[in-house]
Amino acid sequence: MAKPIKLPSGNWQIKPVLPNGTRFSKTYPTHDQATKALKRIEAMVADGIDPRQKARDDQAKAKARSITFRELADEIRESRRSSSGDPLSDSYKVQVTRYVNLADFADKPIGEITASDVTNWFNGLSSRTANQASKAYTWIKSVFVEAIDRKLITDNPCRIKSAGRFKSKAELPIPTLEQMREFYELAQGEIRTYLAIAAGGGLRRGEIHELRKKNVQIESVNGREIVYLEIRKAVQRVSGQEAKQGKTKTDRSVRRIALDPIDGKIVRDHVAAMNSIDPEALLFCSDRKTNSYWSNNYAYDKLKNVFAVAGWNGSPHRLRSYAATQFGLTGASLVEIMERFGWTNVSTAMKYLRSTGREIELLDRLAR
Repeated sequence: MAKPIKLPSGNWQIKPVLPNGTRFSKTYPTHDQATKALKRIEAMVADGIDPRQKARDDQAKAKARSITFRELADEIRESRRSSSGDPLSDSYKVQVTRYVNLADFADKPIGEITASDVTNWFNGLSSRTANQASKAYTWIKSVFVEAIDRKLITDNPCRIKSAGRFKSKAELPIPTLEQMREFYELAQGEIRTYLAIAAGGGLRRGEIHELRKKNVQIESVNGREIVYLEIRKAVQRVSGQEAKQGKTKTDRSVRRIALDPIDGKIVRDHVAAMNSIDPEALLFCSDRKTNSYWSNNYAYDKLKNVFAVAGWNGSPHRLRSYAATQFGLTGASLVEIMERFGWTNVSTAMKYLRSTGREIELLDRLAR
């Protein structure tokens, strides 16, 4: 083994031979430090390791480990793409940011977060519904999976069994036909039109808010007028910013659907009462002069009041399940249901469809 060389300055220099046969020099303040360093370097060289490259790798890993959970989550959120290859929608990014903000370890270095940190955080989500907590846990876990893939950590601290596999114990309620008739009687003006589109067409909230005069089309089919709704865009809600026009939830959500005669007449009368020739005029807006969107919860709050008077405690979003179930009762195939409601997979469609207690009626059809 080569020996350290004492320099005129009093420091000690080593000149080990690298695996490729070249030398490099390093200086240490004491003979003992130089000797230990030389032994360590020569041991690495014997194993075919370039000590300079290893030092650079170790430095890079140390720097990477200092990245906080929030910083890594932001990188992932901005780099991911949808199944169609498009950037994630702003509304989804807002949802992801909300999940990260829920984590009390968000600004902690990724390598310092323990399983106890994650468990304590998850147990503290008492203010959230089980479904929300499950979604938050699933996203948080995916960030740690990315950290493992980047070799920032070796173990995933998300170890809570089934935490990300929420399953509702019971189907969420949808209104009965009798309750729906009462809703229609109680709802007035624009809210009645909103109800007709939500319950008759089954549109998502963002799709309804983006509907414009040009998206309502009336055509003659077999001697009768049919009202069609053309869904091309959807309102996106961005945290801290005003609502803006954006893409629909999926490419398949771009669609054109017909309304039944009752809902169609309600929508047609609403358009006639708008007193606007502008095809870009929103069906529902807070100010006709500025063509401004309704606030996100305006219609939902109004509908909840209607539901309360009728004695039903369900969510306005259940109207989409109601619409899908009623459309299914007509004998529509699963493919037709998915096309009408803009779903891309069967599992999503099945989450919205409800049983209607028709067992005896269906058995009677089997009678010979």
